[in-house]
Amino acid sequence: MKKILLYSLSLWILAILFAGCSAKGNQGLMNDDWNQNLGKTQKIEVQSGDKAKTITDHKEIEDFIGKLEIDNWELAEIPSDAEEEYQYTLFQEDTRQFGKAKSDQLELKEIANIITYRDLPYLKLRMENFTLSFAVPEHVAEFINQS
Repeated sequence: MKKILLYSLSLWILAILFAGCSAKGNQGLMNDDWNQNLGKTQKIEVQSGDKAKTITDHKEIEDFIGKLEIDNWELAEIPSDAEEEYQYTLFQEDTRQFGKAKSDQLELKEIANIITYRDLPYLKLRMENFTLSFAVPEHVAEFINQS
């Protein structure tokens, strides 16, 4: 009985050690999840002041998501003097419910909101019930603020 308990305890300790050592490796998986989820976007509404435009072309949306370079974002606090510039609202088709016909047209629902800041390499990402602030590479900030 003691051997079984000792063996089980040893396995748990090893599992914890390996999980802790691979935490940095999981960062890539998390970024892949972000890219994959945002990659399901079917419409992007861009707004700045009284100007607005809508992107619905799949290739344009795919290019936009790729140029965001989510893998290079770092959590950061947005400076207090930051001035909002653009707001991107991303939409995708709602999940199909069991029993609904495939031909039923589903409405697009908002999945994310990205807010950029004038002349600063920061952005705010809102998804569902949380908001995160990021520092982004300069070239990403330039791209996202020229739409």
